[in-house]
Amino acid sequence: MSLQVTLRKTFNSGQVPFSLEVDFEAPVGITMLFGPSGAGKSSTLDCIAGISRPDEGRIQVGERCLFVREVGKRPVTDVSLRQRKVGYVFQQLGLFEHLSVLDNVLYGLNTLPHTEARETAVAMLEQLRIGHTADRRPRLLSGGERQRVALARTLVVYPDILLLDEPLSALDTPTKRVLMEDLDRLRHTLNIPILYVSHNTEEVFALGDQVLIYEAGRIKAKGTPDEVLT
Repeated sequence: MSLQVTLRKTFNSGQVPFSLEVDFEAPVGITMLFGPSGAGKSSTLDCIAGISRPDEGRIQVGERCLFVREVGKRPVTDVSLRQRKVGYVFQQLGLFEHLSVLDNVLYGLNTLPHTEARETAVAMLEQLRIGHTADRRPRLLSGGERQRVALARTLVVYPDILLLDEPLSALDTPTKRVLMEDLDRLRHTLNIPILYVSHNTEEVFALGDQVLIYEAGRIKAKGTPDEVLT
């Protein structure tokens, strides 16, 4: 199951309008979005997630179409954010500080019976090796533990696509390398397309199956890390 993205969008929020125009396919595994700040990487993720609406394009995962729009017309298809089955881990994580770790993970499972939801959440925490933190508040966790909680909350709903926006940028080097090992393990078990925004070449070579080089809202090169960055 691959993710196919063709989109164009002009952003007018700054002094100079910014135009994003990309066309790519992301297969199962990790596709790295690499390039300078402001190149359009996070904006691409927002369009896929349904946070931002393209001016035109098509977004499809497997046989399921999430968005279709022709230029100058209303969207033919525009699946709501909650129904897209897209997992998104933001750079700021967005954990609920007033809730326990377990309640953070339970947040996305409110449609399940309580017992089933709790068993599912606990199992995900154990899978990510943070079961011992279930009753703690996020502010009492280490940076690596907080990152795992954000991943657990995203993965517990079994998304069709996983979006990671610089997930390791705020961590120290030893913690970052441990989490890279976790992500490397997860990519082989999840069996879904994962888009990973990064400025770090170590992350690209360690985790990337495919790399898209972004520059000024366009993809300037694509291929394996060795093909593109060596």
